Amino acid sequence: EVARVVAMHARRLVHGVSAAVIGVGTLEEAETLGAEGNVRPVAVTAALAAMRSGVQQLVPGPLLALPISVDVGAPAALVVARDGEAFTGDDIEHLVALGQQAGIAFTNARLVENLRREQERREQIAAALVTAQERERQRIAEDIHDGPVQELAGLGLLIDAIAQRSDASDQPDSDLVREASRLARGVIGTLREAIFDLHPMSIQKLGFSSAVRVVLSRTGCERMQTEMDGLDLVDALPDQARTLAFRVVQEAVANSTRHSEASLLRVDATLIDGGLCLSVIDDGVGFNPEAVPERIGEGHLGLEAMRQRALLAGATLTITSAPDAGTSVTMTFPEPAGGDTPPA
Repeated sequence: EVARVVAMHARRLVHGVSAAVIGVGTLEEAETLGAEGNVRPVAVTAALAAMRSGVQQLVPGPLLALPISVDVGAPAALVVARDGEAFTGDDIEHLVALGQQAGIAFTNARLVENLRREQERREQIAAALVTAQERERQRIAEDIHDGPVQELAGLGLLIDAIAQRSDASDQPDSDLVREASRLARGVIGTLREAIFDLHPMSIQKLGFSSAVRVVLSRTGCERMQTEMDGLDLVDALPDQARTLAFRVVQEAVANSTRHSEASLLRVDATLIDGGLCLSVIDDGVGFNPEAVPERIGEGHLGLEAMRQRALLAGATLTITSAPDAGTSVTMTFPEPAGGDTPPA
């Protein structure tokens, strides 16, 4: 597009019959304007000579080839042809000035394109890492479920049977056996919670809202009132973004139950200006967000992990808090490309 604009301005600037921008190597001929509708071999030859020498080339026709100096990528040349009328000194001066501006424009365009490709590459790598991480979580969860959980369940049944025999025979160790049974069930419950943390199947099967409801029903949340609203909106996100959003909610809820001393914890999703806002809010003791970098340096990585997951999900993360003023963690997803918004 930049080459097309440059060629068009060059032809109009000196009343040429045709103009083109030609690049070395791939001969990225970007635009040819004028009566002929193609680039003559002499134009390519002159362009290559200008690029290699860095000096303008004027050949009979007349045809003028000017080197375009670029800081990024392959060099290029601006070629302008006239029908019989020679180029004047002013014509050449104007075209040289245009070529200098074109060099800046090409450099900027290539930088932007390089950045776009790099961003695309990073997003692909991030997506692959997230997918690999979730698959590994699933594998570990399945291994725990099929191994230790089943073995402990069998052990619990065995202990129950021993407890019943002890009760029937008034054995003095019956209380210890019942305590062992209780501990075994507790370990099974803990492992099942770990399985859910590793791989919350309810996101895929029942949706985002159901998965968060399970999180809020877990140990630690019973000390506070919990509320949910609008979380079905999150199901409109792509699978990867939805999974990452769930991980952020998991971490935010865990932080609240561990540290906030809150009486109310709320998780909600709303549509604002075409985008989706997902928030975890509590009325607890709060903290100083400015101390977060220092806490990260001390090894407290939870908040930074939330930021990175939000970034991978294509969202921005805002953490608002102050001592004795509660905490709000909000992920903001922009309006989807094409203007489609999640159904209300």
